[in-house]
Amino acid sequence: MTTNPDNFFINDPAGLAALFDVPGEASLKKEVSYLHPAYQAMIAASPFAVLATVGPDGLDLSPRGDPPGFVQLQDEHTLLLQRFSMQGKLPKCVVQIAVETVFFQCARAIQRSKIWEGLPDEVRKTVPTPGAILEALTDAAIDGASYDRELPARQKSTLY
Repeated sequence: MTTNPDNFFINDPAGLAALFDVPGEASLKKEVSYLHPAYQAMIAASPFAVLATVGPDGLDLSPRGDPPGFVQLQDEHTLLLQRFSMQGKLPKCVVQIAVETVFFQCARAIQRSKIWEGLPDEVRKTVPTPGAILEALTDAAIDGASYDRELPARQKSTLY
């Protein structure tokens, strides 16, 4: 039996779109144009960030990590990385990031990586749940407690 190698290639946007379902209401509602307080709490508690930049030589993704709080919020539209000294060393520069669009994605990647599990409980308690974020972003149009209650089963059935 032979296979057609063209079946494994996506040649246009329509072919890519055919692989995915229509985004759900929660996916559409979690995208906002500013750093909502729920997102601010998540950023303040995070020990890890990925900085993506695009320049004449292409795309670069640079992982960054330090204790929670290493990414500072100047305001609801501006992030600063490595603003303060760490272990007595000053950063060589401060990166100012202008925020245009914010959304938390992908909850499954966060669950699979267990990135929040190594943090002390006092830090983890400051991180809002996905349901709390969606409830805040939608002015309670999405019931956060129900979303969080149903999330483990939903993630288990769609984790991979």
